[in-house]
Amino acid sequence: MKQYMLGVYHPEPGSDRQAPENMDEIFRDVDALNEEMKRNGAWVFGGGLHPSSTATVLQPDGDGVLITERIDGTTRSPTQWDRAQAAAVGRLLVAVHRYPAPPEPGLGPAVTSRRDALLGRIQRDCPSERRVLVDAAIAALPAPAARPPALLHGDPWSGNLVWSPAGPILVDWEYARGGEPAEDLAYLAALDELADPALAAVLVGYGADQTLAARVAAWRPLMAAWCGVWLGARGATDRGARLLAHAERLLIDGGGR
Repeated sequence: MKQYMLGVYHPEPGSDRQAPENMDEIFRDVDALNEEMKRNGAWVFGGGLHPSSTATVLQPDGDGVLITERIDGTTRSPTQWDRAQAAAVGRLLVAVHRYPAPPEPGLGPAVTSRRDALLGRIQRDCPSERRVLVDAAIAALPAPAARPPALLHGDPWSGNLVWSPAGPILVDWEYARGGEPAEDLAYLAALDELADPALAAVLVGYGADQTLAARVAAWRPLMAAWCGVWLGARGATDRGARLLAHAERLLIDGGGR
């Protein structure tokens, strides 16, 4: 026998939404329905649910389970980050990068395999008029890191950081992949055009040494160029052009601002 749950949604405490004027009538109707189901032996239980902020939804997705959880918070422009908040972003990223890269179809376990796949993707995304810039940025990269690939978010920027009461949380994991941590850090620095003090605070929170900081600087021009090409191809021409110009400046400055 099938079972059903009748859910009645109404504004939660603190919500900006107004309850319907006939809310009392709705509750009376629900109570009457409960009593009718009890009389007919169809009632199982009734009661209020916790606020939606406590809910976690599990949905089968192929061979795995997609877990969806509501996060209370807002995004925040990096120009509004103070040093402590920027450092918190660094601590969040290093926590992600401690996980090993998951297997990816057609790619080997070495970091060079993931790197080659990324560079091939960037080159495919690049229009011919931007190829010189992208090739120069690739040529400026250091040798592959001598470490196994780590789990990367793949799209870490301020728009994918939700600032909850407990601190920043990364959302939108559709581009997660394996690679070296400098790629994620450089992507954040490039796409958000982080000022030097903000990036320095991120790296302090991350616990980056001089070697990692240098690798981040070397990856920044390529990440700025890639983001600029990607945005320009999707109609954000002004921001795309600004990031491409930023990539050129970074190359001239050797990765610095």
